[in-house]
Amino acid sequence: LLVRVTGREAVLAMPALRAPLRAPQRYYTASGYERRDVRARRDDPEDRPWLLVIEFDAGAVTALLAGENVPVWTTRRPEFVVWVLAEDEQGQRRLVGAEEPIGALILERAQRRGLEVFLPSLDLTDLATFPMADAWAGFGDAISRASRRYGSENVLTLRLYPDPLGRWLADWNGEIAGETVAGALEVSDAETGARSALDAVADGLATRFAISVDASGAARSLWLQVDRVAALDVYAGLMRYLEGTDGVVDVQ
Repeated sequence: LLVRVTGREAVLAMPALRAPLRAPQRYYTASGYERRDVRARRDDPEDRPWLLVIEFDAGAVTALLAGENVPVWTTRRPEFVVWVLAEDEQGQRRLVGAEEPIGALILERAQRRGLEVFLPSLDLTDLATFPMADAWAGFGDAISRASRRYGSENVLTLRLYPDPLGRWLADWNGEIAGETVAGALEVSDAETGARSALDAVADGLATRFAISVDASGAARSLWLQVDRVAALDVYAGLMRYLEGTDGVVDVQ
């Protein structure tokens, strides 16, 4: 929960949070067991495993983090599509889907970090039209064209490949929430590269979007200018949107 709320894996290593982690009962209001299996979607409830379900106290968790000056990521997370391009030791390149180990790892890691991530379906349309050579070369227009069918303006391309010395490399680039996202790492294997890349992207987004609050729960105020609001119904819709946005305390 702390990783999701802050957007940072490093929060678990903070000395001040070790005691709360050992005694978490102060920070949740209810707990119980339910039969759930969302991924498998089993129709028979008896086939679903028992899972522990916990309802956390948002105020208590926020106060805990505010007391340690840890920013909280309360706003809506930008959803983005991830194209995973993998190259093996023989130089063969392919797209990685959600059903493969690396694809499943990316989705599981995204869930842990609180990111809204999905992978392309890799159906016949994707496989027939995806410009692998252009995408591997880093031409953003090629990726943008392939991503249009998914209706997302936020796109990330992740490459996983070995170098001539046998080391594994991971690099990524794209655009999320209007800003360029890019990076590169040397890793031990492709799975580690996928995990590390997603962690790096999550850390960067958390730095941009997390809100600093003080011990009283007060956040910083912002001036937002919106131009060309030409009609009253548009103005009303804008106000409803702003007032309903997570993290917004008041709009005047």
